[in-house]
Amino acid sequence: MPVEEFNTRLQREWSIETGIIERLYTLDEGTTRMLIEQGIDAALIAHGATEQSPEHVAALIRDHHEAVSWLFDTAAERRSLSTSFVKALHQLMTRKQSHASGVDQFGRPVQIELLHGQYKRRPNDPTRTDGLVHHALGKADEGDLGPLVRQFAQLQKDRLLQALSIPRASISSVRETTSAAVTGASIE
Repeated sequence: MPVEEFNTRLQREWSIETGIIERLYTLDEGTTRMLIEQGIDAALIAHGATEQSPEHVAALIRDHHEAVSWLFDTAAERRSLSTSFVKALHQLMTRKQSHASGVDQFGRPVQIELLHGQYKRRPNDPTRTDGLVHHALGKADEGDLGPLVRQFAQLQKDRLLQALSIPRASISSVRETTSAAVTGASIE
């Protein structure tokens, strides 16, 4: 399989799995495989394969796919991570979502208006499947994201310094091995 096709399928898989992880929809494994291999198309989603309309699920997946593609482009451009970048990514990924699932003060499930590209305004206490509640901070603001952005910038700087210290022969060897692994070629 050519590298471009591999990357396309990988991006589709990440796009689909994002919605499943976030519990925006469910999809059976066969439909998931078909969408990865053939492309994101509502016509490929049988009405029994998900609990929502195939058109809505495909629209959510397309938004996630656009976000993944944007991330790949951004990484290729070596753009810096910033709070505005994270907000733009959130806005892009949630375009077709009007609400998010939540729980009120009495433990009842509720739908909460989703704030596209904005910080949350309510506490976030996710409950794990084993019943354990993770108590998170209340409202989020730019100050909560700032340390994460600075830590990421330091990691990028450390990796750049590390990369500069790797001999060129090692880099060529890694490229050949990676290329062979992706294309299925043998290395002599």
